[in-house]
Amino acid sequence: MGFLKPKVTILVTHQVQYLRNAHRILLMRGGEVVASGTINQLKHLSAFADILQVCSLSYFTFF
Repeated sequence: MGFLKPKVTILVTHQVQYLRNAHRILLMRGGEVVASGTINQLKHLSAFADILQVCSLSYFTFF
């Protein structure tokens, strides 16, 4: 995503493979933000782990 570097880009997706390219992630549930942070900050939250599990990805294969 180098061509987007000088721009502010908002990406709304269920595709977790794009998360490592994000500077800030908003984790939403039921239309409300339940957590915000970097990938390293969020990977310790159970809600984030639940999303990875639902997507059939484990922490070790994703990162």
